[in-house]
Amino acid sequence: MRRLAGTLLLLTVSACQTTGSVAPSHAPPLSPLIGTWGLETDQCQGDNALAFDSNGKWSAYRTGGSWRLYGMTLTIITTSVENDNGQTITVASPQEQREQISFPVNDRLVMVAKDGKTTRLKRCR
Repeated sequence: MRRLAGTLLLLTVSACQTTGSVAPSHAPPLSPLIGTWGLETDQCQGDNALAFDSNGKWSAYRTGGSWRLYGMTLTIITTSVENDNGQTITVASPQEQREQISFPVNDRLVMVAKDGKTTRLKRCR
């Protein structure tokens, strides 16, 4: 009986083990979007860089917030801005911006807004 109980315990513990790390449920799935992007014309210089972190946060010059991706629809939510004095201000009514994205080449990103405005970016890091 002890042997059976020990075997059942071992099987139960073995069944509960997982391999590899498990991503927290609030994090977006890994995406080719994660990284830093700059306007194609800026050579990754200047204030036009846009960074997407794997934890669902984004940042750009003096702004930041959260992002999520459903298929090829990117939703960017602006939650903070920096004023001229360098103070970060939380946005009272965060605004969502949706864009259709595509990756024509591995290091290129095209974002198309609802109004048709197209932004072409290249991977900086």
